[in-house]
Amino acid sequence: MYDLIVSFFKSNYTLCRVDWTAIFTLGLLIVAYIQLGKIVKTSSADFLHRFKNDFFNDKTRLLFLLAEYDCLKYIEPKKEGIPYFEIILNNIQDEKSKKETERKIEKLINGNNIIDIYEIDDLLLGHFEDMGILNKKKILGIEMIYEAFSSYIKICWENKQINEYIMHQRGEEDKNWDLYDKFEYIYNKCESFEEKKKRLTQAGKPAPPTKN
Repeated sequence: MYDLIVSFFKSNYTLCRVDWTAIFTLGLLIVAYIQLGKIVKTSSADFLHRFKNDFFNDKTRLLFLLAEYDCLKYIEPKKEGIPYFEIILNNIQDEKSKKETERKIEKLINGNNIIDIYEIDDLLLGHFEDMGILNKKKILGIEMIYEAFSSYIKICWENKQINEYIMHQRGEEDKNWDLYDKFEYIYNKCESFEEKKKRLTQAGKPAPPTKN
């Protein structure tokens, strides 16, 4: 009888110890998850801050302005030549805006009416490609990207001359089929997010949750 009682308490003590260990481990996991979430949010905010600093400089702003006014004309290369963009200001109807754009061109690119494709790549399109990559890696959420950059992404992707450049660089047989595919991806992602946000707003519901 004594042996049965001792055996009973030993087994129950072991079970209790295992249960408390499991609960303690679960608690640690919850704390770690919360802390990880805070780190991810901090990292995302840091990345967004860096992007804004890189993106919103004078020269990038000028390139975006030219794309917005539809003042860029893509010139395809002849044979082995290098493609480029020509600046044409005729599409700017407002005389004040036209003069201000001319002033910025004179100041930032010495009045040159030619834009090297590498400048378009590095100062404009490359940023959008990076945004797509960081979103896929779940470093930057779509809401952050949408609120800060969606208008720039939309104008540049839907610009016929820029789109023609991308499609030309991809090649007739899609040899470079993945060129700026992350830019295209983040454009589509922003469009989907905007549609969802509109539907929820019209239905009187909160905006979409912050997801990648």
